[in-house]
Amino acid sequence: MMVTECKCTGVSGSCSIKKCWRKLPYFREVGNALKELYRLATRVQPKMSKMAQGYKATHLVVFGTRDRKPLTKNIVFMTPYVNYCDKNVNLGVPGTVRRKCSLDNTDEFQCKTMCCDRGYDTHQYNHTSKCECKFNWCCFVECKTCVEERTERYCK
Repeated sequence: MMVTECKCTGVSGSCSIKKCWRKLPYFREVGNALKELYRLATRVQPKMSKMAQGYKATHLVVFGTRDRKPLTKNIVFMTPYVNYCDKNVNLGVPGTVRRKCSLDNTDEFQCKTMCCDRGYDTHQYNHTSKCECKFNWCCFVECKTCVEERTERYCK
């Protein structure tokens, strides 16, 4: 995903010298591309071929086929992926039930993704904190008490 970027230099803006270099794309672009490759990953199985010593795995083929090799650009896997949505004590996966989430589309913990299409519960409460604090000469700090209404969401 590297891109070529060039810059011209010269007298009065002429392009007498052109310098080019390879540049990495933005991290978000690389992440999105990897996420898509992961989503399209291909399950494979070993191709067993008869040898003088018996049957041996010679190469990988697409799961459920006899001879179709996976594409070289594909991410491949042999065992099904772990479902991180559901709790699995044996694998140490806590699941996403009762996890706090956000409605903000730029947040990595957005409810749409994290709750695995199970939806979420909304909890509203009043949060009390000290605010508008002032130091009074000589020896104490005086604060007001502020009440803020907060809304939190948790996966079902």
